[in-house]
Amino acid sequence: MGDQQSMFAILAAFYALECLMWLPRGSVVFSAWFQHFARRAPGEFLGNFRGAMVVRPIFPFGSVFQVMPMPIAISPTGIAFSPVTPVNPEEVIISNGEFLQWKDINNIRSRGKAVQINNIDRWKAPSPTIAVAMAAQLNTLLSAPEEARDDVIQQQMAESFDAKAIGQRADEAQSKGRTLAVLGTILFVFVNCALLPMAFSLAFTDVWIWIIGATLLQTTSITILFWRAHKQLYPHSGDERFTAGLTMLLFAPAAMRAKDLITAPALTGFHPLPTAAHLSPRTVKSYARFILRELKWAPSPQTSSEAASTIRWHKEELSLAIIRCCTGQGWDPVDLAKPPPPADPESRSYCPRCLSEFVTETGNCSPCGNVKLQPLVIDAPNQST
Repeated sequence: MGDQQSMFAILAAFYALECLMWLPRGSVVFSAWFQHFARRAPGEFLGNFRGAMVVRPIFPFGSVFQVMPMPIAISPTGIAFSPVTPVNPEEVIISNGEFLQWKDINNIRSRGKAVQINNIDRWKAPSPTIAVAMAAQLNTLLSAPEEARDDVIQQQMAESFDAKAIGQRADEAQSKGRTLAVLGTILFVFVNCALLPMAFSLAFTDVWIWIIGATLLQTTSITILFWRAHKQLYPHSGDERFTAGLTMLLFAPAAMRAKDLITAPALTGFHPLPTAAHLSPRTVKSYARFILRELKWAPSPQTSSEAASTIRWHKEELSLAIIRCCTGQGWDPVDLAKPPPPADPESRSYCPRCLSEFVTETGNCSPCGNVKLQPLVIDAPNQST
């Protein structure tokens, strides 16, 4: 393999890396090649207990949105460092049981992807832009008067389920990223259709300066447009904007994926359920069933009494918001909570969390945290079959 072929192989490898996205546990990504979004969760691919890699759409004209609820419970009295409920199947809640009263919190800020409370890294967001938004949301609560803090929390929760705001924000991000997607696709085609043949041609040494010049012209255009769009959408994320812009200017594979940095953090602060209702309506009803089951049946982590009280308060408020969301979609939460028809006529009970069926009438589902089994009602038509 000659130098030209090696250079192209390296570019291809770097582009493949640009197509990978690190997704922390407790977050959801919505990706689409064209218009129909698919909801995806961190799996086992290149992953650990903190998160995993997911593959973004291969071509630059695809779209990606990341949604990550803060992995904490909030109440008017303080913060419990525990997620309230899983947002993905087979997700395990990890909690250190710690609790902080608002009066004991001196500062909240973001540093890179980390959200810091009292100068201690508490968790990492998918991107610095998302970390900035999370820190700003918590600072709003920190600065609120104690007697009004519960109202501010409820207002923030209501805003996180605002379907109209989700649609407007997603459309705005898509609109500002559309030109970047076109230019990124042009650069992708240029590299693959112009640079690839040249890499295997002896004529490359005669035209390499022109190829580099044309590539730099395209990356410069993309960087300028990215800078403008990112500053309009995320005015307080200057550090990430500078780093990403400089990388795009000098590195073509990063410039091809510029749109992802515009759309991915756009829906920060919104809950995954109403986001799924807007972006992935074909599968959202089954997702709503899962969320309702987890809210009711997922076991709470072992924590102090103060932390447990905060988790319980947050879960109650979240349950009300999710029920309102389901009602707004035209669904009856009671119907959503019903088990599916029995798969086996011998089944007599089921786990209300994972929906596994059992032939015994009583017992517990140990994989789900010893959730008590519920009786399975088998109607006449099912018995006849």
